[in-house]
Amino acid sequence: MTPGPECNINPEGGLCFITLTEATKRLGRFNGKRVHPSTVFRWTRGLRGVVLEHWRVGRKIVTTEAALQKFFTELVRADAAGQPATPAPRKRRPHRHPSSAARQREVDAANDVLRRAGILTDSDVQPSAHLLSGSAQ
Repeated sequence: MTPGPECNINPEGGLCFITLTEATKRLGRFNGKRVHPSTVFRWTRGLRGVVLEHWRVGRKIVTTEAALQKFFTELVRADAAGQPATPAPRKRRPHRHPSSAARQREVDAANDVLRRAGILTDSDVQPSAHLLSGSAQ
């Protein structure tokens, strides 16, 4: 890791706190690109069962160089233990749109509520599509 110019010292433990953005700068570049801060944030939530040690200081999330080194060491151990490189993908339920008949029932129910409240009259309500198709037969 590249040493950084800034360091916020914790007087109790002598830890050098760095923001997640500063951590990306200290990690250097891989294939010409810097690690994105959101990647380091995801590491604070865990990767293959290994969590980057971090603290919240006001609105900032901070870590230490030692915590980064420990995180990478634990990842190497996880790899050696044969843990999968990526978690199994989550199954997504397909989004279901209501059928046109179900949607029409909702519209009719809403019109009934408005009619009972005196907001709509029978002449205000347009005939339902299923009524039109039924009367045309």
